[in-house]
Amino acid sequence: MHSNNLRSMLFAAGAMFTLAACLFGQGTTLGSIVGTVTDPSGSSVPNANVRVLNTGTGVAREVVTDERGSFSVVSLIPGMYSVEVTAPSFQKQTQENLRLDVSGTLNLTFHLTVGQITETVSVQAEAELLKSTEGVISPPSTTPRWWNCR
Repeated sequence: MHSNNLRSMLFAAGAMFTLAACLFGQGTTLGSIVGTVTDPSGSSVPNANVRVLNTGTGVAREVVTDERGSFSVVSLIPGMYSVEVTAPSFQKQTQENLRLDVSGTLNLTFHLTVGQITETVSVQAEAELLKSTEGVISPPSTTPRWWNCR
């Protein structure tokens, strides 16, 4: 009976060591994209928006640069990526066709240039002045529409 207990204990200890060795050999397949964003003078650009897009899956992750202009996007699956950086008063910058390998890290640098003044187009809806079914132009009415429905 004593030998059965000894065998059971030795078997359990061997199984634990085998399992531990298997788990120790398991690495992560996920990678990361890190980088810095600077202005034309080389100073950091804090609070810049960074969008990392896996072009194969269409999944995007967005982060903001810290006070040193640094960003980090971790736990990314291997594949092809594009990274877009935007910040107020700067032109948008994109790096495309970036290959992230298994357990890899891409270290990127973005040197932003001062942006152009952009135009704003404002579109407003207006009431129909041309009655296309009758071929007449109607003046703007001050009478409520429900008043004419007698």
